[in-house]
Amino acid sequence: MGRNEGVKMARSKTLMAAACAAVALAGASLAAAQPAPPPAADRAPIDPAKMALAHKLFEMQMGQTNLPALLKSLDQQMFAQAMKGLPNADDATQKRILAAVEKTQADLMPRMLDGMAAAYARHLSQKELEDTVAFYSTPSGQAILQKTPLIMTDVIGGLGQMLPRMRHDVFEAICADNGCTPAQREAIQHIEAQSDAPASVPASAPPRP
Repeated sequence: MGRNEGVKMARSKTLMAAACAAVALAGASLAAAQPAPPPAADRAPIDPAKMALAHKLFEMQMGQTNLPALLKSLDQQMFAQAMKGLPNADDATQKRILAAVEKTQADLMPRMLDGMAAAYARHLSQKELEDTVAFYSTPSGQAILQKTPLIMTDVIGGLGQMLPRMRHDVFEAICADNGCTPAQREAIQHIEAQSDAPASVPASAPPRP
């Protein structure tokens, strides 16, 4: 193999790896993003009346979410993370860990809710909060709140259906620009087959008493 051909193949493999990473990131949860903290000026004390409005708006929006199911899912994720360091823990130990996870979450929840409401108060003016709360109090506003989870399910489902085509088109574009050997084509097909395979279901936490 000539030096130029070897460089070309190495570059092609690098681009393929980058494409895999990019497509995987596109399908990952946005919750994993870590934005920069707001400037210190945005951390100034919030007017109590404005904070009360922000709480009301947040509660109106969260009221359409299955909060118990959301909290249970959070418990499961925290429990799974804790158990990674104790793969051989017996049932009694697992129950103690789950109890600690649930207690920690319950203790932190008021502060978490305050923090989320404060985000509304920092980024929305008093009038914007008042207008939004007033709109959500109307029949049309209530309909939007009630239907938002269904809308988001459709949106996320549509994006999920597009990912395999996106991944395939990315690989085709890379091969068109850089050339792909039969072995590389076979590797791409293997990657696509693995990506389209159903994900394995992780072990769940012990049931809540």
